Amino acid sequence: MKLFVILLKREFLILSKNINSMLIFLFIFPIILYLFLVTPFYDILRSTSGMHYIYHAFPGILFLSTLFVSFLVPINIIKRDLHQSDYFLYLKSLNIKIYSYICYIILVSFFVSYFQFFISIILLVRLSPNFLISWKQIFLFSIAIMPSVIFVSLISILVSNFLKSNFSMIVSLIFTFLFLSFGVGSFIPIEYFSDRFIDASKSYNIFYYLNDIFVKILQTENINIGIPITTFLLSVLLFILN
Repeated sequence: MKLFVILLKREFLILSKNINSMLIFLFIFPIILYLFLVTPFYDILRSTSGMHYIYHAFPGILFLSTLFVSFLVPINIIKRDLHQSDYFLYLKSLNIKIYSYICYIILVSFFVSYFQFFISIILLVRLSPNFLISWKQIFLFSIAIMPSVIFVSLISILVSNFLKSNFSMIVSLIFTFLFLSFGVGSFIPIEYFSDRFIDASKSYNIFYYLNDIFVKILQTENINIGIPITTFLLSVLLFILN
């Protein structure tokens, strides 16, 4: 437990030294998403629900910005400790358990991701003055994103074992960004895709349902509690595999 606390202190010390660059990224990222992924479709696309496009894009930005950070943080930590230094070997010499190291990474990723989450909400409300959202919906968003953050963080930890070069890391980040942007119906409503893609998403893509939870919260519809539970069980499986 003492080593776990030392790891957290070290990480937050590193974050504090890079606070300016981190804040710039966390603030600029959702703004760029809004300008380049939402604005072009603002008056073009319509959801079959009848709601304005912004009510589909708003949760899309929250989903993408938060989960992209959830994927980025663990990769950065592992690349720094394992591939760019001998710090991980040093930790092993102290007999720190691998599961403690994974929990530490998840906790840091959780903190930074939620920081991005709330920054995104504040910026999006300011950028869309006609967008209406209640405190209850914000609270539900913050609960709904939790299993996704943990799940993506664990995927990132698993993938990072195979990313030893900067090129492979960049490719994985680009793929993750494109998948979360266009592969789960975040910005373009799913009904605009082909029937085959829709069937595949509804049959095999859990991220489609995780993103859809956000849309349903805005539409005040019932949420399938089985999706967060399934995500949690998959997270447990990934934790064991890591």
